[in-house]
Amino acid sequence: TTLFDVKKKEQSDWIAIISFYTALHIIEYEFATVNIDNKSHTMRYNNMESSNLFDKKVKSMYKQMESYSKVARYTKTALSPTQANQCLYFLGKIEEVYGFSKE
Repeated sequence: TTLFDVKKKEQSDWIAIISFYTALHIIEYEFATVNIDNKSHTMRYNNMESSNLFDKKVKSMYKQMESYSKVARYTKTALSPTQANQCLYFLGKIEEVYGFSKE
């Protein structure tokens, strides 16, 4: 059983937010391996850009998830199920890259 249904538009915002913050904690876990403690989203993004811990694809997926999360949290524009599904897909890819996948 899953907590959210990606087909339900009213759940799309929460799916994007939860996916983004799950990815954020994976990113922070990777930073912790080199003793970097980010104090803000801006600091995290700048450190991602200057670090060799994250490839271009991961950075791009993370940034898109952050963008969707901001829309969901701070605007009245609801995300679509397609956007929510994209966040889940990106999260799955980030989990795979850093060894957090279910397999």
